[in-house]
Amino acid sequence: MRFKPGDLAIVQHSRWAVNNDKIALILAVDSTREAPYQIRRIDGQRWIADGRPHDSPSIWAAPRYLRPLPDLDREGWSDWEAIQQLQMQRKVERLLRGEK
Repeated sequence: MRFKPGDLAIVQHSRWAVNNDKIALILAVDSTREAPYQIRRIDGQRWIADGRPHDSPSIWAAPRYLRPLPDLDREGWSDWEAIQQLQMQRKVERLLRGEK
């Protein structure tokens, strides 16, 4: 599997454009499913499914809908992009600790 629980991914190719480019936390992986990744938005909002907010804060996603976060250490990152990613990482860490 490409991701494991606790990893972060970026949503892509969603039927609902509002879901695209959102950061998702991988909650669980079930390799027996067609959509093996249980994901939750890190900003606490609900995913859009069937044109409205999903009933649950987490959904199951197929691999084609997720891509890894870019590596901050690679060449070509601007300071602004690096700051954005670091802020996002800190927010995720706070969420994982149960803080707001």
